[in-house]
Amino acid sequence: MSLAAVNNFYTIEYLQEAVRIKDEQLATLQAHLKYVETMKSTGAATDYQILSTKVRISASESQKVDLMTSLEIQQDYMGSLLGKDDLKPVVRKELNVTPPETMKDSLMSFAFLNRNEVLINQQRASLAGLKYQLIKAMDKPVINLFASGGLKNGYIPDLEAIRPNYTVGIGISVPLFDGMKTKYNLLQTESAINMVNLEAENIKRNITSEVKEAEAYMASALQKVSQFTLQLEQAVKAYDLAETSFRAGTVTNLELLDANTSVSESKLMLLKARIDYAASIYRLKAALGEKLY
Repeated sequence: MSLAAVNNFYTIEYLQEAVRIKDEQLATLQAHLKYVETMKSTGAATDYQILSTKVRISASESQKVDLMTSLEIQQDYMGSLLGKDDLKPVVRKELNVTPPETMKDSLMSFAFLNRNEVLINQQRASLAGLKYQLIKAMDKPVINLFASGGLKNGYIPDLEAIRPNYTVGIGISVPLFDGMKTKYNLLQTESAINMVNLEAENIKRNITSEVKEAEAYMASALQKVSQFTLQLEQAVKAYDLAETSFRAGTVTNLELLDANTSVSESKLMLLKARIDYAASIYRLKAALGEKLY
């Protein structure tokens, strides 16, 4: 449940930022549309440039509608998780997540000591062992010793006299034949112990796979963060150059809009990479058995 809430939180964060970036892109497109319409009146722009800009605006508006719909769905899901169906949560940007401090070589050992599945299975193994020892002792001879003592009156001839009253005894129970009940109960318990041991191995393999998968996602996301950070820097420089060239009249407004679109897309890809990295850290923490709340 906590991991589902984390994923939902970051999905909302991504969609909120995507809508904001799309609004910036639409504002830029509207400004360019006004500009080329002004240029068209002076004969410096063509109908093709105006229509192409309007097509871009329409496409961006359609994409924004899709983003808003997805955002509303994720907000409803978050409200359901919180038990407030009428809530439309707005989350803050929270991307500075600290990775687990456990050393890489000891991740598996840490997970095996903290995952609930392992702890529960260990308790099941202990109970199965105790049950085996109990059944094993059922066909052994049992010696019972008992003693009780006290004071009592009412003895003849002096009914009022208080006299000591005590009982001491010994009992021996020797099983002769139980119809092979103990033998078959032991076999059944041994089978249960073997099943618990096999389940323990299966749990450890699953945990190992989850930890390694989370590590791989985290490493991949971190690499993408570096790549998309560089890509965004290059896209911003390309847009600045395109803007300068547009003012000088060496490129069209469509080429400038392509450069602006590249900046917007690079921002979104960098944001997604950072969100994926933060989510993968939580995924690793969950795989290690750490509490996310």
